[in-house]
Amino acid sequence: MGTAIGRLFRLARTALGLSLGETVKRAGYANVSKGANKLLRIERGVDPFPAKHLLERFGKALALTEEQSMTALCEEFCELDKPIKPEAIVRLMPAVYVPVALPDGASPDEAVRAAKQHSTITGRKVFVRLSRIRGVYVQPDGISFESYDIPWSSLGGAPGTLRPWLWERVTKRLSGTSIERGAS
Repeated sequence: MGTAIGRLFRLARTALGLSLGETVKRAGYANVSKGANKLLRIERGVDPFPAKHLLERFGKALALTEEQSMTALCEEFCELDKPIKPEAIVRLMPAVYVPVALPDGASPDEAVRAAKQHSTITGRKVFVRLSRIRGVYVQPDGISFESYDIPWSSLGGAPGTLRPWLWERVTKRLSGTSIERGAS
């Protein structure tokens, strides 16, 4: 599958004619195996939003600019935040979730309303997933909030953690462009 940042790193590495080990050494790793594992996680798309220090370290080793890395991360963010058919789960206990039936063809707003009703009746927290990385948490008291922190459950969890420093930079960058969050 891969991710935009993973493809960028792999293309840069192959364009420079560097092996995995050479790239890791250029990035300053004494433990080549540890560095190679981190780089492979990025290249294979296991970590679509790598930690800032990894982006900087590998970006420098691959002669990439910060702009190139941010462009790839924004591309990935937009792809992962495209709307999906809403699905809801109820939290039975920490880390244990089960599906909640939603009306057929429910819009995101209808899904959240159904989740609020279910949460109020059962007294349990409900999560409504709206994209691969975004959803709405609904509390039994009716309070709800949007979040990029998706619970690990039958939904598979988020494909990567959207780190706070990255969230700020991506949203700032996207707010000044014609790209809208979740747009096709």
